[in-house]
Amino acid sequence: MTPPSGHIFDSIAPTGSDDGSDVAIIGDVHGCGASLEALLDRLDRECPRSRSVLVGDLFTKGDTPEVVVELMLARAASGRPIEAVCGNHDRRMLAAMLAIEHGAPVEDLPRAERRCLDRLERHGRVAGAREILEATVARVEIRDPDAGWTVLHAGIDPRLGLDGTPDEVKWSIKARPGERHWWDCYDGGDGLLVFGHKPVTAPMRRCVERCPVAVNVDTGCVYGGALTAYLVGEDRFLWVPGPDVAEERPARRTRPITREADRRDSTVPQEASAVPGRRPAGSS
Repeated sequence: MTPPSGHIFDSIAPTGSDDGSDVAIIGDVHGCGASLEALLDRLDRECPRSRSVLVGDLFTKGDTPEVVVELMLARAASGRPIEAVCGNHDRRMLAAMLAIEHGAPVEDLPRAERRCLDRLERHGRVAGAREILEATVARVEIRDPDAGWTVLHAGIDPRLGLDGTPDEVKWSIKARPGERHWWDCYDGGDGLLVFGHKPVTAPMRRCVERCPVAVNVDTGCVYGGALTAYLVGEDRFLWVPGPDVAEERPARRTRPITREADRRDSTVPQEASAVPGRRPAGSS
C-alpha cells in the first residue's frame, strides 16, 4: 500500500546518518505513550541529533495510543526524523480501520483493535493514526547499506537471507515452543539486523566475531517491562520503565527469553543488564 501524497510523513524519509547523528532504534511501543515520551526526551538530552526508527507495533494493547500519535506527528512536523517499519499489529490496526470504513460493525473487531480505536476516537486521533499506519505498513524494512544495518519488525529466514525472505515473514516470524530462534541460526551475512516482536527480559545483542549481527529491542514495555532504544553508532542501549498494565495482560502468555549473555558469540552490554524485567513479558 502506498501512503497518500501530502502526508507529513512523506517528507521525513532520511536514508542514512552520514551527517554525524546517531540512529536510535526503538522497540515495540504498543500504545505506551508515556514511556515513548520519556524515551524520546532522554534521546533528546543524550543524543539530540539522533534519528528515531521504531520497529513497529505502535498503537494496540497499551492505554495511550493517542499520545503515541501526538508524539510521532509532532516530531515529524518539527523536522526531527522519525520512522517506523511494519509490525503485525500495525497491519491488524489498519485493517480494522478499513473494515469500519467499509461498514463493518465496531463490535466485530478484535478486542485490542476495538479498544485502541475507541481511545483514538475519544481523543480525535483517528486520522493521525491512519496517516502513520499507512506510511508504516508500506515500509517493511529500513536499510542503511553504507552503515550495514537493517531494521525490521520480526526477522528473517536465515536460509533465505534478507532479500529472499518474504515480507510476511519479516513482520511475523517467531519460533514455536521447542524451536530455535531465527537469530541463533543467522551468520551475520546480511549485516546488523535490529528487530522486536519477541519480548525479551533484557535487550538481546548477538555477536559474531565480536561484531553485533542481531539485536532485539522488544523488552516488553506493555507487559510491565521497559521501552528500549539501541544506538547503532555507539552500540549501546537506553531504556525507560514501562507502565504497569497487569489488568490488560493477555490470558495466553509465553515465557520471555532470558538474557543472552551465556550464549556463545553473544554479549549484552553492562547497561542492558540493568533493564528491569518486572513481570514476564507476554507474546506480542
